[in-house]
Amino acid sequence: MLIRLSQHLSADQKNDTPRKKKVLILRKDVIGDFILFIPTLTHYREFYKDAELSLVINTVAEELKSQFNFIDNLILYEGKKFRTNFWYRRAFIHNLARQGFDIVVHAVYSREYICDRMVRATGAKETIAFRSAAGAIST
Repeated sequence: MLIRLSQHLSADQKNDTPRKKKVLILRKDVIGDFILFIPTLTHYREFYKDAELSLVINTVAEELKSQFNFIDNLILYEGKKFRTNFWYRRAFIHNLARQGFDIVVHAVYSREYICDRMVRATGAKETIAFRSAAGAIST
């Protein structure tokens, strides 16, 4: 029985076209730090040229989206609401988990619980982030 199942799965996998890798770049900044980060987005696009790139940003930075129109998906979150509203946070985290990201880039040096929670929620097999001492993680 197990052999037939594995043979069946192998046959299905041969017929499937490979899907693009899904990469999530996570920034929780407000306007100032995000403006400084924007030029690096072109490098992510070059490095992950065949991937579907998604970017999580704070709603306060949304007005800058014309400067990085090469990002495939823009995911907005309301910082204050994420911190204070359990139901909003739960829905947002659930939405991230459903996306099926392969790689998450947590592109900030100072880690915070909010972003760590988002990263964990994705279930991505690969996470790229700065290593931080426990004392550097703020809540």
